[in-house]
Amino acid sequence: MEAKDYVQRLNEISAKKLALVEELVLYSRNQKELITGDRLEELEALLSQKQQRMDGIDKLDEQFTIYASRLKSMLSLNSFENLPRYNVPGTTELKALVLKINQKLTELKALEDENIAMVKDEMRDTQDKIKHNTAFKRVTGAYYPAAPQMPSVYFDKKK
Repeated sequence: MEAKDYVQRLNEISAKKLALVEELVLYSRNQKELITGDRLEELEALLSQKQQRMDGIDKLDEQFTIYASRLKSMLSLNSFENLPRYNVPGTTELKALVLKINQKLTELKALEDENIAMVKDEMRDTQDKIKHNTAFKRVTGAYYPAAPQMPSVYFDKKK
């Protein structure tokens, strides 16, 4: 393969990754709505779909790493910042795609941080309710103790 073929393949991988990252952003926005609406059953299905997309991104990252290392060794590069010096077709597109991916990942991180904070708040509220219920049961038990269970033992001793 020539350098332009590697760059073209890297562009294809990056375009697929960008599409998956954009889907993750949409899923994270939907996740926020599901969390606020207490629709946990739908949230579980959504998280499963998100995980599939993340697995796809992992596979693309592996492919990207392989092609990138081959291109670097072919051109004796230490970093892709030196790639424009070689005037390989598709380099500017690759740089633009990687920039878009990074922007989307930043947006995704902000959404995920927000979702995590919302889930933590929900968990705190639920824990407070559980503590309140437990304390209420203890107080109720102290004022209205259960009657002791005394077994009655009567035996007929007539013979």
